[in-house]
Amino acid sequence: MSGIVEKCVSRIQLLYAFIAIAGLKAILLLMDSRPAYFFGDSGAYLATATTKWIPSDRSFLYGYLLRRIAYHSHSLEAMIVVQVVLSAIAAWLLCFALAEFFDAPFFIAAAAGLFCALEPMQLLAERYVMTDSVATALFAIYFVLVLQYVRRGSTWILLVFQAVGVLLIGIRISFLPAVIVNSFAVPLVTRHASKPSTRNIAWGLIASLAIEVGLLSVYAHSYGRLIHREPALFYGQGAFLIADFAPLIEPEDFPVSSARTAIFDNLRFDRHDPAQRSFHHFADGGLWANVEKEFPDPKQANDLAASTAIHALLRQPFRAAELAAGSLAQYFHPAVLGRWLLDDEGAYNDMSEDTRESLQRYYSVPNPNHFEISLTKKWHQFAIPWYWIVLCSLALSPGLLFICAIDLRGSVFLCVLSALLFLEGATLTIEHPTPRFLTTAAWLTLLMIGAAMARTGRTAAGEF
Repeated sequence: MSGIVEKCVSRIQLLYAFIAIAGLKAILLLMDSRPAYFFGDSGAYLATATTKWIPSDRSFLYGYLLRRIAYHSHSLEAMIVVQVVLSAIAAWLLCFALAEFFDAPFFIAAAAGLFCALEPMQLLAERYVMTDSVATALFAIYFVLVLQYVRRGSTWILLVFQAVGVLLIGIRISFLPAVIVNSFAVPLVTRHASKPSTRNIAWGLIASLAIEVGLLSVYAHSYGRLIHREPALFYGQGAFLIADFAPLIEPEDFPVSSARTAIFDNLRFDRHDPAQRSFHHFADGGLWANVEKEFPDPKQANDLAASTAIHALLRQPFRAAELAAGSLAQYFHPAVLGRWLLDDEGAYNDMSEDTRESLQRYYSVPNPNHFEISLTKKWHQFAIPWYWIVLCSLALSPGLLFICAIDLRGSVFLCVLSALLFLEGATLTIEHPTPRFLTTAAWLTLLMIGAAMARTGRTAAGEF
């Protein structure tokens, strides 16, 4: 009977936490509700929403969501409200996950949830016509389902979290590595695998991979039909990868030897300089532009560029680690980080006249401005030490495995795995230091910090 009462109290406390988070979000929305933009990404998503145009180098589901909510209601602020609601759900799910899966005391879980509601990157993302806020909420749902599967090992939960993972990819393709890696890792750490049983582990792994392959195949074929091309998860990976790994690439990495001279002898930018990686993606005379000139077929050019980058990575893994370490170090220069924070806010790019007209005509934005300072932007710029904490937490996350309880090691292992993948995404597969790429990582960081605090508190109290 007492256990039932305690459980009821716990649920009531979680309800109070949700009310507090929702109230805080509502107050902040009233203080700052103006939509903001990052071009050209925001322009691409608005084009998808307005004309159903599907870009080949970005995920498309956010544009469709934007069409459903903002285009049909003729209100871009309606999308901001939805993103604030989703962000509140993500903050509450953090509180729930700490209490439910990591046995955190309620005050730790609630504090983490409330801090997540105030987290600067989350607050900024809520107001932007960008994927980050929706992606973070979907990741929170996805990861809570993963933790639930680790506990119960239910095939239905496996199916649902894999389906949410595919939706996550459709919103932001950068989550593809995490979704694929988890398809392998999650079945290996479920509770039924705690008692060694090759049959159970093999069945869980086979089921996970079969579901994932099936769902990704459906997504790839749907994407191909929408864009009138062959099935694919993404068509722009070659352009991104050849720029990201430009400092590692040599002519010998390009598969077609006859084209090496034309591509590498006509570069306008130093491919060994990490600071010039973005030019190799977007500028004429960069690696990607030269590949496109030599191979006009988009699929062939994309495949060759991706193959070149992967070959360079596999040939020089230690140099790749040095490249990532150099990018990581850039985040710890306040002036550099401050410049890229402004870039994430869209301070350095202009709104086109077509986009301005579209915002006025279809989304009831009376005087669209490409950039203006706001409360959330000031908080975003002020919180530089927090971004350092996030990065350090990701890098030091394996330490959690040494302090967690034995029965939580499966869940903690998945936290660490995701943290390291987020760290890789913010330091290696980038063209320049991009704090925005830490938006979802901040949610996971708070989860790990809360779990560590809960474990430390129990240890100090003598609960081993």
